[in-house]
Amino acid sequence: KNKQELLTRKGKYPKAVISVEEYRAENAVIPVRIANFENIINDVAEVSLSVWTAEDQSDMQWIQMSMQEDGSYYADIDISIFGYKQGEYSIHAYLVDSEGDQYRVAEAIGAVY
Repeated sequence: KNKQELLTRKGKYPKAVISVEEYRAENAVIPVRIANFENIINDVAEVSLSVWTAEDQSDMQWIQMSMQEDGSYYADIDISIFGYKQGEYSIHAYLVDSEGDQYRVAEAIGAVY
């Protein structure tokens, strides 16, 4: 935790750009891409999403992302695991580096209506 606070103070905390596409009703998914990583010191071991709709995060699900040829990471959020619930979906992207340190690198809102 101290390491992350120090990186934040120095303006060197890992971050990325998250792109959330519109809900695709035909296959009940919200496509998400993470790209343009900055301040990555160690190699990226994995990138995952935490996704929830409930204010208390009681329905949180973790979704692994797949690395693409261009270095970005991609995943489809399968809305069926949330019972096809309509409304806003909170999406946080986490990176785990080769040292095992986890960083929240981006966040966004997806919507199903």
